[in-house]
Amino acid sequence: PGTVFIAPTKASYEKKHIAIFNESDKLHQNQTGRFSGGSDRSGELTYLIWAKHHNSLVHELSHVVLDIFEMTGIDPRGCRGEPFCYMLCHLLSGCK
Repeated sequence: PGTVFIAPTKASYEKKHIAIFNESDKLHQNQTGRFSGGSDRSGELTYLIWAKHHNSLVHELSHVVLDIFEMTGIDPRGCRGEPFCYMLCHLLSGCK
């Protein structure tokens, strides 16, 4: 269980990062995406993403999947990458 938040703007990412993780994360002017993950204030696994473009969103969501796989001991290359691909598609389908 956990939560993935997608911030629509850099400013909303920075504000939400403070609200979730109780610390700032200032983005650089030329960044096109960012991923943060860890425990929120209540100890719940939480991820926060901002992406300027669709391809950046896929890139940042891939970090989420790889992080979860690492924590759970799943090899993302197993079964020709199918578990990784299915989880990435699932996360991406939840983005609007």
